Amino acid sequence: LTSTNEAGTDQCTFVVNVADRFCQDVSELNTVFFDYSASALNSEAQSRLDENIEVLERCPDLCVIVNGYTDDREGNKLSLSEQRATAVAAYYVQSGIDQSRIQTRGLGEAPDSNSKEDPGPGDRNARRAESLPVGCSALGN
Repeated sequence: LTSTNEAGTDQCTFVVNVADRFCQDVSELNTVFFDYSASALNSEAQSRLDENIEVLERCPDLCVIVNGYTDDREGNKLSLSEQRATAVAAYYVQSGIDQSRIQTRGLGEAPDSNSKEDPGPGDRNARRAESLPVGCSALGN
């Protein structure tokens, strides 16, 4: 910093630390949706997960809990919900996110499932996997 006035000029140097609060402010990640009775990730889901991966790469102390759900009409609810959560986790790992930063849970039928509101089979909004950001200490890391 240089300052000048009628008495002359003076200089001083100081350090300003600018904190990146981005990682502290992450409160949600993208949810992905699945076709009826399916656990395969379509291109839309992969694109949404790619955005999540950018956040996870930038924030190495951030981990993720992946909750998989089914709708009220799908069969094998617990197994299918686990497959959906596992598909998301596998995509994260394939993209370079360490497995130790990911926890999966198949939770069966989504509590908000309502197939009467969706014109297709079942309820698309309930056929999902949510990625919940948590501090890695929450997973024991």
